[in-house]
Amino acid sequence: MSTCATCNTATTCTSCSGIYWLKGATMTCVTTCPEGFFKAPDHVCRRCHARCATCTAGGYWTCSSCVAPYLLSGTTCDLCSVPYWVHGLQQHQRLHGLRLNALEDGRLALRATCNAGGFQNCTSCGSTRFLLGTSCANCAVCSSGTVCTTCSTNFWKNADGQCVSTCSAGTFKNPQTWTSTAHCQACTSPCVTCDTSADYCLTCENGGTPVSGVCPSANLCAGVTCPAAGECESAAGMCDPATGQCSASTAKPDKTTCSFGLCLTGKCRAETGAVRCWGYNALGQATPPANLPPSSAIAAGDHYTCAIAAGTGASSAIFAGGFHTCAIAAATGAVRCWGNDDWGQSTPPAGLPLLSAIVGGDYHTCAIASDTGAVRCWGDDQFGQTTLPANLPAASAITARAYYTCAVAAGTGAVRCWGHSDYDHLTPPANLPPSSVIAAGEYHACVAAADTGAVRCWGHSGNGQATPPANLPPV
Repeated sequence: MSTCATCNTATTCTSCSGIYWLKGATMTCVTTCPEGFFKAPDHVCRRCHARCATCTAGGYWTCSSCVAPYLLSGTTCDLCSVPYWVHGLQQHQRLHGLRLNALEDGRLALRATCNAGGFQNCTSCGSTRFLLGTSCANCAVCSSGTVCTTCSTNFWKNADGQCVSTCSAGTFKNPQTWTSTAHCQACTSPCVTCDTSADYCLTCENGGTPVSGVCPSANLCAGVTCPAAGECESAAGMCDPATGQCSASTAKPDKTTCSFGLCLTGKCRAETGAVRCWGYNALGQATPPANLPPSSAIAAGDHYTCAIAAGTGASSAIFAGGFHTCAIAAATGAVRCWGNDDWGQSTPPAGLPLLSAIVGGDYHTCAIASDTGAVRCWGDDQFGQTTLPANLPAASAITARAYYTCAVAAGTGAVRCWGHSDYDHLTPPANLPPSSVIAAGEYHACVAAADTGAVRCWGHSGNGQATPPANLPPV
């Protein structure tokens, strides 16, 4: 025959070439192999794998369609009921004669039946897997092909019998740490969402804010309108549904620019913290130096007054004595004095440490070191007002007037006084309780009890100045 490459009779070919392939059943050379055969490289029509209905020139296992009950997976035909390792790439490997995929979660998945979509499109699962969509997943034990009774490690069974790693809103993991009975349990009213137990609420049905997992009985913010944020506030106060109270607005940082001045403690203030003085000024005690840094306090002298307007806060303390004034710079703790200096009371000594408090009498000045609480005094000492008593402890508060000084001991609240005395104002009462605040007049002194704030005074009381009113509230 003209199509044969070789032949043994006029009608029987033994090999073919060119565009012809040997068809074994008839020993003829053909251009198209019959169904179930593929064109082999040796120009022979060879049979496809038994699972293939048709295959391509790639080989007997290069299927293009399958015979029942096999389903095409790529170029191979597989049974749904064969064990598989599930893997997104579905790259097959043979292992002990079974066709397996590398499974991402490391577990064997047994498919029982598949639909026409292929072996990855399951319609039911074997005894150890649960049908989730078209995949078999995560059951440790199933009661049927569609319902789990026990979930695999780190999976919780939900109300639908599915095994999930995260419980849906309105349910919580019970228990929190996986056990063989792990399941998603529904929250109970009034919880919308919960955690650790069905009645430990994270959110509430009435919109209230739970306190330690407990919802308020009602949303107390109904009808409550909180004030809007002011100019020195970055956020308005919010109503707490559990209490019905408006929280404080969030204040802008101090020194934030306002439409006038600066924000300080939530309010616009026009001042910059400059010291202002007024009154008797024969010795310059009411004339602050031009370059004095700003502060925030007030003090009254014998015949004049000084105030530190709230602002940049560059000074932290001020006093007005008989004829001189001193202020402490907030940023550095350094002291500046002005006014009369006949006794050196306005000239702080060299080596003076940073200060936390400062006071003065007519012609002397005393202060407390900010680091140690030690008392330092300078100026007139003709009555011993700048000579510290022996064993004077560190002080937490100090006061001075005329020709004497008193201090409150840090820790104990005990009061010690020294200097000139005409009316026993240097001798605190024997039963004086520990004190936190102390103030001195010309010939009397007063303290506030550290625990109650009650005021006690001693010394000259010719005008009742050392006799607190009966209804005086704590200070």
